[in-house]
Amino acid sequence: MKRLIFLIFLVSTFRCHSQLTQAKLISETLDQLHIPESKVFTQQPIVQNFDSESLIVIPVISKEEEGILIFDAHLVLVHNATGQIISKYLGNSDWFSDALVLKNIKIDSTRYRLNESELGYAIKIEYANGSRPAPYYSTELSLFVREGEQLKPVLKDYRISYLNGETDTRCNGDFETHSKSLEITDIKNNGFYNLKFTDSIQKSVSTDQHCEPTVVENSQAVEILQFDDGTYKNTL
Repeated sequence: MKRLIFLIFLVSTFRCHSQLTQAKLISETLDQLHIPESKVFTQQPIVQNFDSESLIVIPVISKEEEGILIFDAHLVLVHNATGQIISKYLGNSDWFSDALVLKNIKIDSTRYRLNESELGYAIKIEYANGSRPAPYYSTELSLFVREGEQLKPVLKDYRISYLNGETDTRCNGDFETHSKSLEITDIKNNGFYNLKFTDSIQKSVSTDQHCEPTVVENSQAVEILQFDDGTYKNTL
């Protein structure tokens, strides 16, 4: 038993020392891409580990004016042990932050099987406007697959949740929220499975008597996205 515990300890120690830290991966990736840290939007890029590899998302500031930021999305898949770039996507003016503020960037820890050989990486971008009379927020989904040294976008900026509202800035208001769940079907189009999104729609109101919104209507809608000409498109 002691021998087994010792071996597990050795393996764990080897793994820890054979992989670069997230900070080191980020630093080496920025160096390889010749990106100064001052051009990166957030305090540090976003990193998600996938076994021996990590996906790094770098929002690079490409345009900065009063109240407006435009970002180039850089997605980079790197070796955890060496920091070397395996494949990448270097975008151009992919994201923005103005009256609608970019609030958060997330990498899903789960990969999506889009066909027998392709596992997609999922990136989610959250926006909000911070308005009291007309509140709005949204989450957009993008999917990327690896093709050799390139990460190819097969779904870009698809809105999977959002809220619209109109209020008197106090209690009275009307709201509509949408939340879409994803099902990858077994039906293919041009070599990729169709994506089925079920949109759960909720309408609610709030009044002076009840500041908490009360649901007045629930409904659902279904959208099917098919792969066509290199990207997923709505069939409607």
